[in-house]
Amino acid sequence: MEISNLYIYPFTEHTMPLCRFNDRLQQFDHVIPIVPHEFGFLGGDAGIVDKGPPIGAIIEEVIPQNISKSDALLLCDPTNSVVSALPYQKQIQVAQELGIRFLASKKIVTLLKMNGIDGEIVDYPDIEIDLKGYRNLQDISVPVIIILGTGKGCGKFNTQLMVSEMFIRAGYRVAQIASKEYSSLFGISPFPSFMFDESKSSLEKIQKLNQFAVDLIDQKNAEVLIVGVPGGIMPISKFEFDEFGELAYLVSHAIPSDIGILNVYYQEYNAEILKTLIKLCKFKFNVKIKIISVSNKVLYISPEEKRTCDFYIPYKKVSVNNSIAESFFQMLFS
Repeated sequence: MEISNLYIYPFTEHTMPLCRFNDRLQQFDHVIPIVPHEFGFLGGDAGIVDKGPPIGAIIEEVIPQNISKSDALLLCDPTNSVVSALPYQKQIQVAQELGIRFLASKKIVTLLKMNGIDGEIVDYPDIEIDLKGYRNLQDISVPVIIILGTGKGCGKFNTQLMVSEMFIRAGYRVAQIASKEYSSLFGISPFPSFMFDESKSSLEKIQKLNQFAVDLIDQKNAEVLIVGVPGGIMPISKFEFDEFGELAYLVSHAIPSDIGILNVYYQEYNAEILKTLIKLCKFKFNVKIKIISVSNKVLYISPEEKRTCDFYIPYKKVSVNNSIAESFFQMLFS
């Protein structure tokens, strides 16, 4: 069988799961991270980006010789510079001349088309949901595991992939609604785009997501549903509000859960803080947290810049107070 390579450009922590869970991808055998020459980790193992275990994928420079070895190029820059900046134009032109597939978000594909380039959309899908005359929410017929996070980038998607893999290996049929827009590359359903549509009412979003989940369970003939919610459950500072956990609120009402997993940033926790987070999830979202998964990302507030900042610590240095670890924590990279 012919080996298929997916190149990611520019490779960042946001696309790390594509490398770390490469064996779960549906269409590609290998993922190769490529970056501009000035990127600090050039030539190193991709695992250094999130300070996790090495994964055997070497970060390569974005030069024509490397691009020519790919079967598809996933463009990940969330800004307009993907098309407008000269370095991007050069690499896109090389890939286009070689007949390489382009994968990107709806925004980037639109920009590519403006420049006469075709691309395949990898994003939260536009789905029309037929409520089939139902006014009330339908019952979810299988156990539901919901995965929440205290904010963005605290390892929720890694947790989702690990939990689903555990059930698949145990022989269960799994349906999954995942938080990352590129989840479809794993054969997993991302959240439908109407959940991010400001023109839709909360009631409409809840009703349609409920129906979406019911339909997905039927399609997969699933025995368990795993739901990973994008974003956080609360404001993380007085500068960044994460929509006050609105999406988590809507999802938890559309798809009632049986078990909850909460991903948190790395910091010093005591039992009272953890109990408060568990109570928040219980009373705000009706989610029963059974596991807290600690990331190796540290979040801190910069009063001078009036924003939150973050950095990763090496995963081997992640530790928690032994007196509370057994009750609350599951290590993300364990």
